[in-house]
Amino acid sequence: MSPLLIIIVVIAVLMLFAGSLIDAIGWMFWLGVVLLVAVWLDWLLRARAARRNDPR
Repeated sequence: MSPLLIIIVVIAVLMLFAGSLIDAIGWMFWLGVVLLVAVWLDWLLRARAARRNDPR
């Protein structure tokens, strides 16, 4: 996983916790969910591309 994706995952998890604890910034919870889904999709697409390029 690239360093940028790791940073995005950390930020997303922090937003999930902050958004769930503080009602005034509840939008951060949903932003964290969206970021985690985006990172998951990126990882999934990279894994499929790597498997497709596997010479075995």
